[in-house]
Amino acid sequence: MIELMPTNDMDAVKTIAGHSDIWRRFSDGVEFEDYEPVNDTRHQWILITHDSQVVGVIRVYCESTCAIQFHPYMISEYRRYVREMTRLFYKWFLENVPKTICKINVLTPECFQSVINAARKMGLQQEGVSRDSYRLNDTVYNQIMSGITRKEVENVLEKS
Repeated sequence: MIELMPTNDMDAVKTIAGHSDIWRRFSDGVEFEDYEPVNDTRHQWILITHDSQVVGVIRVYCESTCAIQFHPYMISEYRRYVREMTRLFYKWFLENVPKTICKINVLTPECFQSVINAARKMGLQQEGVSRDSYRLNDTVYNQIMSGITRKEVENVLEKS
């Protein structure tokens, strides 16, 4: 069973972010030894657990007075739970994020097509492209910009 646990424990965040399945997607070229998770008023970290074991992390970033960015990362063997995790995140968003925040934005590197497809299945709509904005193994990729409004989140949860 997947659960979400908001945390201020930056050691736990760094530990799961450093997992070999997660770090290559998470790091954007930064060396693990140089990485320190940001813990300020614009960031919220949520641990993803399965049967009490940490299997991923979500970075939530408040990008404006009306929108947040949603960045989930999961260990590969648990990615089959991405839809469940996203539904739980949507519930968390509706219950914990002020109603003045009316949108969730997601940037997904185009090299992760399965993630883009999963986002579409969870109601996110493609809104644009951020060109040449993500590096993986010395290759630069575009990122697909997707979003979902608070009302659309409510609709997705009503249907599930």
